[in-house]
Amino acid sequence: WRTVWFALPGLALNANSQSAKSYRAGWALELGALVQPTSAWKGLARITGSTECLDDAEPLWRAEIQQHLALDRNIALTLDWRSWDGVHELAIGLQAYF
Repeated sequence: WRTVWFALPGLALNANSQSAKSYRAGWALELGALVQPTSAWKGLARITGSTECLDDAEPLWRAEIQQHLALDRNIALTLDWRSWDGVHELAIGLQAYF
């Protein structure tokens, strides 16, 4: 198993014209691991947190797990799960490279 652990600090800048407050700016932190159990299978697990510098709002946390399985040289199966602010999303895909 090859594994890469990471911790990435950064800035979070978001704009949204649909809400009362049209911008969000603050600090961000991303923690995670990229694993490769076999040459055909890769997985990524990460959690990202951001907070506003200009407001006392609660930090926004996002969790994500991604899987990538190469079935052939040009075909891969993907599975992505994301969760943030009470929303959960699952996506399954088939990717073809040409």
